[in-house]
Amino acid sequence: MLYIVTTNRVMTYLTSGRGQGNPARLLDALGSALGCVAFRDDGEMIVGRDDAVYLYGGEPKGAVYAYEGHNP
Repeated sequence: MLYIVTTNRVMTYLTSGRGQGNPARLLDALGSALGCVAFRDDGEMIVGRDDAVYLYGGEPKGAVYAYEGHNP
């Protein structure tokens, strides 16, 4: 599975198997700033935004850890 993260959206694309040739699947209509994405050892993707930290594991959004205030 290929994760595609832009400043406007988060998507996945199956690169092999039955899903090959299918269009990218939208996981979130909000993206992330450059350098605000990381991966855990289990393959889960972590996306940081101004309002919260979002976890993705191939399904629509997983856990969300919101925080108050703006952290530069």
